[in-house]
Amino acid sequence: MADSNKNYSQFRTKVLKILLVIGVIPLLIISVVHLVTVVKTRLENVSELQLQVLQGTGEKIRRYLDQKTDVFNLVIELTPVPKNISEASLSSLNFLIGGLKEEAGDVKEISFIDRDGQEIVKREGGENSTSLVLENVAGREDFQTTIEGVDYFGPINFTSEGPLMRIASQIENREKEAIGIISAEINLELLEEVISKVKVGSQGFVYLIDGEGNLIASSNKNFARPGQNLSQISLIEDTLKNKIHEGKSLEDIYKNSLGDRVIFAAAPVGGIKWFLISEWPWRDAFSVVETLIRGTLVIIVAALSLIMILSLFMARWVVKPVEILGKGADEISKGNLDYRINIKTGDELEKLGSRFNKMIKVLKENQELRDEFVFIAAHELRTPVTVINWYLEMILNGNFGKVEREMKKALDTVDSSNRRLIKLVQDLLEVARSEAGKMEIKVEPVLIGDNIKEVLKGLERLAAEKKIQLIYQELDKTTKAMADAFKLKEVISNLVDNAIKYAIKPGKITINHEIKDNFLITNIKDEGMGISDDNIKKLFTKFFRVKNRETQDIEGTGLGLFICKEIVERMKGKIWAKSQLGKGSTFSFSLPSA
Repeated sequence: MADSNKNYSQFRTKVLKILLVIGVIPLLIISVVHLVTVVKTRLENVSELQLQVLQGTGEKIRRYLDQKTDVFNLVIELTPVPKNISEASLSSLNFLIGGLKEEAGDVKEISFIDRDGQEIVKREGGENSTSLVLENVAGREDFQTTIEGVDYFGPINFTSEGPLMRIASQIENREKEAIGIISAEINLELLEEVISKVKVGSQGFVYLIDGEGNLIASSNKNFARPGQNLSQISLIEDTLKNKIHEGKSLEDIYKNSLGDRVIFAAAPVGGIKWFLISEWPWRDAFSVVETLIRGTLVIIVAALSLIMILSLFMARWVVKPVEILGKGADEISKGNLDYRINIKTGDELEKLGSRFNKMIKVLKENQELRDEFVFIAAHELRTPVTVINWYLEMILNGNFGKVEREMKKALDTVDSSNRRLIKLVQDLLEVARSEAGKMEIKVEPVLIGDNIKEVLKGLERLAAEKKIQLIYQELDKTTKAMADAFKLKEVISNLVDNAIKYAIKPGKITINHEIKDNFLITNIKDEGMGISDDNIKKLFTKFFRVKNRETQDIEGTGLGLFICKEIVERMKGKIWAKSQLGKGSTFSFSLPSA
C-alpha cells in the first residue's frame, strides 16, 4: 500500500511541455507547404514555357515536311489520260524530275515508279545529276505505303553527308486516279539548322528523335551525336510509348548524360512518329527562386535541429518509461508472468508500472490455479474413463454374454463418446505438462522414415474408409533428424489424422522431405477443403477449430495442432502451414538434421 501514499507529480505537466515542442510543427508545415507551392508553381511555368517552345519548333518541322510533300504531289495532265506513269514519255518525265530537283533543293536521289513498282526514271540530286540503274521496288516499303494513298516518311539513315530520309507521294492523273509514285531521298541538314537555333532559357536545349529513339538533331552539340539511340533513358522510353511527359511533376526530372539535373518535357511532331524533347537544367530554370528556397531550407533545418535536441530529452523523460511498459506487455503476451516492470519517474507512469506488476501477480496466481485445476481434473478423469473403456470393450466383445443388435448400437455410441473423452483428457494432460515445463522430451538421432511408416501403417484403415491414398516419398532410408521418437510419431499421427478427417472427397495424402540449412523439413500435403488466410494465423493456438458447414460434424478438441507446435519447438524446430481454399493444405515442420 506504500504506493498509494506516495506523492506523484502531474503527468499533464509533461504533456504540456510536449505540446510546447509540438508548437514548432505548424511552422515547419507552413514552411514546407510554402516551399512546395513555390516549386510547383515554378514547375508549371517552366513546363508551359517548354511546351510553347516545343510546339513552335514542331510547327516549323511540320511546315518543312509539308513543303517537301507538296513539292512531290504531282498531277500529270496528258491526253489521252494515262492509267500508269509508264505511259508518259521519258522526255516529259526527265523534264519533271529536273524541275522537282531544282524546287526541292536538297534531294539526294529521286525516281518515278509505275503502278507495278518498276522505276521509270531515276536521278541523283545536284547540278551534274546522272541517271541511275532502274529497279523493280514493288516490295519496298515506300512503294507499298504510298500506292495505297498515304504519304511515306521513311526511317532516317545517318551518313557522313548528313541525315537522309526517303519520302514518297502518289502521282495522279487529272481524273484523280493513282498512276504511280514519286520517291525521293532528301537531306535533312536544313532541319538540323532549324533545331540548332532553338534555346530554352539560357542553358536549356531541344532535340529531335525518331520513333526508335535515334537522335536526329540537337541544339546542344555536346549532348549526343546524330544517330545515337537514346531509348535506354526511361523518360524517352515512356515518350516512345506515347506516355508523354510535360515537365509538370518531379517525376519529369532526371540527371542527363551531361551530368545536369534537368526538367524533361516532350511533344510529338504531328503526322510523323518523331518527338521533340526539351531538357532545361534545374539550376537555370529555378534560379529565380533559389534564394527563397535556401532561406526556407535554413528555417526548416533550424526547426528540425531544435526538435531533435528536445527529442533527446523527451526520449529519456517520457518515451523510456512507455517503452518499459510496452516491453512488459510483450513479455506478458508471451506468457512470461515472472517479468516485473521497473519505472522510477515519480509520476503517474511509475504508479501505472506498480499497478502493472500487481496485475501480473494476479494473472500468475490465476494461471497457476487454472493449470493445477486442469491437471488434477484431467488426471482424475483418466482412470475412470480408461476403466469405462475397458468394460465397454469387454461388453462389446461378448465377454459378459451376447449383446443384442439394438444394445450394441447404443453401446457403440457410448464407446465413441468415451474415446473422444479419453482423447480430450490426454490432450489436456499434454498441454498442462507443456505449460508447466514438465513435458519430457529426449532428443536423439532417429530414422525419420521408419517412424513415418509406422504411423502410416496404423492409419491405413482410417484412410481406406475415406478412400484416401497415403503416399510416402522417402528421401533416404538413412535420413535422420534430432527428435524424440515417441513425440515425433505423435506429431506425424496428428497431422496425417487431421488430413484424413478433413478430406471432403477421395484423393491422396503425400508426405515428403527436403533438407535446407541443416534442417530436415517434412511436408504433409492433402487435397482437402483448404483453410482461409485468416484461419491459418490461428491454427496453432489452443482450442481453435475452423468453423464452417463442412467441419461442424468433424470431431476434435482444438488442442492437437497446439500440442504439435509445443513438441516441435521443444525439439528446436518450427511448424507452419500453407493452404488454398478448395485445393488442399500443406503442413510442414522442420527438425535439426542428425
